[in-house]
Amino acid sequence: MLEFVGSRSKMYAIRVQNKKETKRSKGLKKSAIRKLTFEDYKRCLLENRNFYRVQQSIKSKRHRLHTIKQQKVGLSPYDQKRYITHNSCETKPWGHYSIICSVNVSCCCCCDDPQSGSVL
Repeated sequence: MLEFVGSRSKMYAIRVQNKKETKRSKGLKKSAIRKLTFEDYKRCLLENRNFYRVQQSIKSKRHRLHTIKQQKVGLSPYDQKRYITHNSCETKPWGHYSIICSVNVSCCCCCDDPQSGSVL
């Protein structure tokens, strides 16, 4: 394995020596994922930038077929399941004892009082 870029759960890219790149992004069709490059995954993570992709699909509604064009978030650096530390390389689960809630952020049930900033 030469390089791995994982920005969130089920959204990653792997570069292996003498093999084709593996790219995954949950919620996108394969045709939209093919248009993403390995460098896009890197830029998404390092520059905190969202990448949007347009995908087309065929849907059936009341036995009538329709083609739908959707714009979706192809890559996003924001992980809802993990807290990203200040150095952007380490993560901790939400509710971890070392995460201190700030006064202006709504608390996620890890504090007694969100105004105090103290952790249980």
